[in-house]
Amino acid sequence: MGYNSNSVSPSESVMKRKKNDDTTTTTPTSTTTTASKLNDYTLDKCISTTELSEVYMATNKKGKSLVVKKISTIRVQDELIRNEVYAGKKLRHPHIVKMLDTFTEGLHCYIVLEYIKGVDLLQYMIQREWKPLKEKEARTIFKQLLHSLIYSHRQGIVHHDIKLENVLIGKRGKVKLIDFGLCEPVHDCSKLSQRWCGSFDYVSPEILLKTPYSGCKADVFSLGVILYSLLFSQLPFDFKERVHEVVYRNRSTPSSSSPLWMRKQGLYSTWENLPEISFARCWNLIRRSESLWKILPNILG
Repeated sequence: MGYNSNSVSPSESVMKRKKNDDTTTTTPTSTTTTASKLNDYTLDKCISTTELSEVYMATNKKGKSLVVKKISTIRVQDELIRNEVYAGKKLRHPHIVKMLDTFTEGLHCYIVLEYIKGVDLLQYMIQREWKPLKEKEARTIFKQLLHSLIYSHRQGIVHHDIKLENVLIGKRGKVKLIDFGLCEPVHDCSKLSQRWCGSFDYVSPEILLKTPYSGCKADVFSLGVILYSLLFSQLPFDFKERVHEVVYRNRSTPSSSSPLWMRKQGLYSTWENLPEISFARCWNLIRRSESLWKILPNILG
């Protein structure tokens, strides 16, 4: 099905957050408490479960298929629940999953979402036996994601967990961004964030270093990891080696097991001074890949 539950995924995403009383955020509207609302839906089958939440296939009284996310109000911070509900109410875009209803009952918050018939991009790649996508198909997927992200940022919502598992693709190739469980409302994308969250394989270097960062730019970084994965059928970084390079800055010669593209492009030497790398230099790094450079002008043009 592809609906994630608080970002727990096959890639073992890890969420780490740091409390900071000085950080100011938009205060979203709270969820509506309606004790009888749950009776409007039949929870048919649990498709995802974690310690924090459960995701169900469901039907309403008219027999329409839906997805219901059941979140523990004890184990999940109130701010995260408020932010996810706020984003669901605010965002209306053809490439973002639509929230249809929300309510609280007992110790749980329920979020009702539209049902998308398809799989997430990770499962899609697994079904393809990790064969790289043709550039035309990758361009189509990436362009839809790019539009959804631009819209989300313009609405003042940073996703914070862009990854293959949080993108659904239907049979006709239409994609939708899902799971805003870690999102953050922002007034200005230039304002630096201090929320250390996301999936390690996709987060920007600043998050690994726990230095203030632009949430919008970090989303774009994660989007680039998705594009690389679609075109090369692998993540651009080995996580353990990446942490060693980024956090400890103890540069060593890349091992023979490192991706060939990284060795050819001198990625390790280029990333030796990761904290000082600008997005302009990251752009130049992308240009070194002929495959990526061919499609970017059409995407951004």
